[in-house]
Amino acid sequence: MITILFIIIISVALLFLIWFIVSNYYQKGEIEWNDENTAIISINGKEIEAQVSASSYKKAQGLSGVVFMEEDKGMLFIFGTSQAVGFSMREMKFPLDFVWINNNKVVRVDKNVDYPKNGEDPITILPQQLIDMVLEINAGTIDKLSIQKEDDVSIQKIK
Repeated sequence: MITILFIIIISVALLFLIWFIVSNYYQKGEIEWNDENTAIISINGKEIEAQVSASSYKKAQGLSGVVFMEEDKGMLFIFGTSQAVGFSMREMKFPLDFVWINNNKVVRVDKNVDYPKNGEDPITILPQQLIDMVLEINAGTIDKLSIQKEDDVSIQKIK
């Protein structure tokens, strides 16, 4: 009798855990995104077109090795859940601005993060708060578009 009750309790707990994980996964929309997607990110009525980085491989690669990015373009890193994630300027060839996003709000900005020159160690930056997305854009874009903490962010998949 106790064994059957124990099995039922464990089964219900496992079902609840699976439901919780799956519902959070779908709620964040990670399933809808892949590395082939492009998105329009709107902040302060200004739009930035961004290549999506959704897989672990693409998140690790990011913009490393890229020598040029067009104005008002970027890369959007999408995470399934809010987390503290660091970013490295490893193998970068130009400076970046970072827009840290959580629940469709800008939670932090880092401007003009420099790339390593002449054998320097790359800079690694941490948001110091939970984020579910990061937008990397050309240095100077945050000031150009007047992006600041607490700004609303909307994202639309275009491809």
